[in-house]
Amino acid sequence: MKSFEVYTYRRIALRWSREMVAEKAGVQPNYVEWFESGKRIGRDFEDKIKGAINEGFRELDPIEHYKVRILELAYEIRFDEDVRETIYRSSHMMVELGKLQRALLDGVTIQEDWEV
Repeated sequence: MKSFEVYTYRRIALRWSREMVAEKAGVQPNYVEWFESGKRIGRDFEDKIKGAINEGFRELDPIEHYKVRILELAYEIRFDEDVRETIYRSSHMMVELGKLQRALLDGVTIQEDWEV
């Protein structure tokens, strides 16, 4: 999978529009569209777009981060044509699901006085 495809899925998983990425990256929206289409836009523009999306991930709280990461992996699996990559991503998704489950359980208060 090409880098521009991965970042397209990351943007979608974040639920960001191209315009939002462009604003955060300080570039015109057409650069985001060109980047996601696989066109060469120059390393500086590419780095700004990737940096904005990566920063979006860093700003998420842990639970939201895991949810977005799982969704990103699901998009990658959906469109992946390489069986090995699909297996790798599926395994990675299971790890992220485990992390999400742990984070959710850490936030649950267990009541000691359950009625049977």
